[in-house]
Amino acid sequence: MKKTLSMIIVFVMIVSTLAVSVFAADYAVDIASCSDAVEFTAAGYTSKIFMFNYADVKSIGEVDFSKYDSVVIEYSYDGDNMRTDIGKTPAQCFDDAEGKCIIGFTAGDKCFGYADKVNQDAVDSAIAYGEMVCNAGSWAGATRTMTLDISDVDYNGVTKMSVNNPWGTQVVISAVTFLEAGSTGNGGSPDTGDAFIVVVAATAMIAFAGVVVSKKVRA
Repeated sequence: MKKTLSMIIVFVMIVSTLAVSVFAADYAVDIASCSDAVEFTAAGYTSKIFMFNYADVKSIGEVDFSKYDSVVIEYSYDGDNMRTDIGKTPAQCFDDAEGKCIIGFTAGDKCFGYADKVNQDAVDSAIAYGEMVCNAGSWAGATRTMTLDISDVDYNGVTKMSVNNPWGTQVVISAVTFLEAGSTGNGGSPDTGDAFIVVVAATAMIAFAGVVVSKKVRA
């Protein structure tokens, strides 16, 4: 009987391991509930967003980066209109910044800078960051996506976001999602095929355990 119980325990552990590996616990930041979130319906956003002007830093609360492998940031800006004050297109403003237009996470209160004026101390101490891309299209109608590898980041604590804006450019962040290893990227819900595999495996193991117990009882 003890051997049977041991086998059942092993089966349960295997099922639990499968469930954890398949049902990844992603974390989507609830930007709308953050104190710095604002509405921008005129630009097509249906929920609150972060609007970054020069020198802005926005808190997203406490995050344990060690739980996640990557983070997806959805951002946008006005990529069409001429910056009349300096007579340059958005693309020219990005070029002038020479790769310094970044988005990322920090534990401090200092922004990453703006245009070609980089706050190097803030960048050097950043938790993680990536470079924005410039292309045509504006605001909610032209959302860009950035994926950062954070598999080697173990920071755990109050987390803030900052950007280094191109000249004369406001930047919107509309979504931030942390992804666990093996995640499907849809909030931790596996696709139908993965779920079916887990259910079948669990059912088979339980049934097998029942057969073993039944044989022991008859014996």
